[in-house]
Amino acid sequence: MNVVDYTNIALRLALEDFEKFCKMSGANMNQLRVCIERERGLSLQQIANKFNIPKGTVNDICERCFK
Repeated sequence: MNVVDYTNIALRLALEDFEKFCKMSGANMNQLRVCIERERGLSLQQIANKFNIPKGTVNDICERCFK
């Protein structure tokens, strides 16, 4: 299998069973929400305020976000 095949499998799994996808990928919903908000352009402080979590935690999560 090539990268495209694995990408398609992962996308299909994410659509069909998001919880299983998160477990397999090592992410959880909170991490994904932080990464999505960062991708949308929010600052670390804005994300921390939005989800009521420490800015340092947001920074740690963002270091692991998909690029």
